Amino acid sequence: RDEYWKILRVLVTNCCNYDCVYCHNEGRTAKNAQNMDFVDFLRLLECVHHPSLREIRFSGGEPLCHGRICELIEVAAGCGYFDEIVFQQ
Repeated sequence: RDEYWKILRVLVTNCCNYDCVYCHNEGRTAKNAQNMDFVDFLRLLECVHHPSLREIRFSGGEPLCHGRICELIEVAAGCGYFDEIVFQQ
């Protein structure tokens, strides 16, 4: 049986502009953030490419704090891995 991921969760930044009491990332601001490099994201997509992979979920911190999140979404969508944005609190 050929098993492979259907969903891949990618942590693109640990920066967050919220201060949730239950989160382990509290206090991570833009000045001390670690963001996934755009080229590394492209490499990741190349490495995980598989017909079974249907969805990439952006994670963090708060993914919208990543300076190039729009470009990351465009690339994922162009590969067929991304078709909606869901905000939860």
